[in-house]
Amino acid sequence: MVKSFDIQTRGKVAGKPHVLLVDGHNSHHTGTLLQYAKENNIIMLGYPPHCTHALQGLDVACLSHLKDLYWKELESFEELNHGRISKHDFPFVFGMAFHKAFTEDTILAAFQATGIHPFNPDIISPRQMKPSIPYSAKAPFPLPHATPAHRVMAATHYSNTQASNLTITTDSEHYTTPQRPSQQRYLDPSLYTPSKRVQVLVGSLAESKSVSHLVAEGSINANQRLPGLVLESIPEMEEPEWGLAEVLDDGVTAAQWKLRAQRLQKNFALA
Repeated sequence: MVKSFDIQTRGKVAGKPHVLLVDGHNSHHTGTLLQYAKENNIIMLGYPPHCTHALQGLDVACLSHLKDLYWKELESFEELNHGRISKHDFPFVFGMAFHKAFTEDTILAAFQATGIHPFNPDIISPRQMKPSIPYSAKAPFPLPHATPAHRVMAATHYSNTQASNLTITTDSEHYTTPQRPSQQRYLDPSLYTPSKRVQVLVGSLAESKSVSHLVAEGSINANQRLPGLVLESIPEMEEPEWGLAEVLDDGVTAAQWKLRAQRLQKNFALA
């Protein structure tokens, strides 16, 4: 606040109040900080909770643009240098993306897109502020994964390490994927080929008694034990009013048509 924001904005406002937008973190609302803001003509506005996806310009415009540009710069750097980025290279690659993303036009667009400047409260739609819709099952999966899932995940995270170093305990939930040695700066393409990953996955599944049938050459017989499915029910969702699809008779007033249009719009979203 003292060394950055106030110094960089004080001269631009020419004695007028300058505004600082913050989220709801406790460190942004301490007594000392608020007192300094009051004494130096700084107005602090806090975003309501769970609304930054619609109101915070950094989230809406700047950071999403920065993310896309960073990945492009990263791919270009790794292709040019034939290796992965290191800690020493990160400031350069990130800086290239940052200077392309945080332009004056992007920053002004962020304030406009969130309705802050020019002030426009109507730019935030009710849809942006409504509760999340539970399209999928719970985020934290409460049940243990079956052996096939563990083995597929272990093979998916297989790094540039020899297949023999991949430790997978048969029919157990203890799976470890070896990490890439820190001293190895550049990738070895021969260890990242799709065929190498397939070999690791097939070998892992073949070692398991319960899932070896997935990669066996012969057909499944009655003596093989198949693992049970691990399922979780999806939360119930509101059903649309399907009767709205029926054609109305003549004599409907304009108000009734308007109400029907609103109901149709809601039920289209549900459908």
